[in-house]
Amino acid sequence: RRKRILVIQNENSNRRYKNDLCKMTSGLKKAELDLVDAHLLIHTIEKDGDDTLWLKHAKNANAIAQVIAKYQPDIVMFDPLAAFCTGLTNDTRMIETCVELQRLARLGNPDAAVVLVHHTKTSANGMKHLLGADRASYGRGSGTLHGIARGIINIGSPDAGDTGKII
Repeated sequence: RRKRILVIQNENSNRRYKNDLCKMTSGLKKAELDLVDAHLLIHTIEKDGDDTLWLKHAKNANAIAQVIAKYQPDIVMFDPLAAFCTGLTNDTRMIETCVELQRLARLGNPDAAVVLVHHTKTSANGMKHLLGADRASYGRGSGTLHGIARGIINIGSPDAGDTGKII
């Protein structure tokens, strides 16, 4: 069985997603495009309120749970983590948010993988933490994330002056 992926996000417009997906799938054949269409679901911003994902509001958590239960994805991606977090992304409320997102993700499929997209420090000083001994402090509140995550992948440019290259 092919894996189904659900992306729940609030930062990218429909126009941007359409543009990005068209570029990424431009070389695919019709049958391959049909697979993408059947196995990738992206939460888009259609109306006022669609961009509000804070879990502290029960209606948001219920709406997320309904979509997950209906779609039963194998992989659920939450992007960005801060959109779901009810407090600062460097305190214990982030742990509570991560645990709740994991619980929600597994409502439709108890074996679902959970991917949390967390934005990092953006300054040149922050970029120094991408690699090396201090890479655990690359993301905001990353100490909390490292305490609960199975794996973390840092993605960024090793050269703040050349963002065309990422690792």
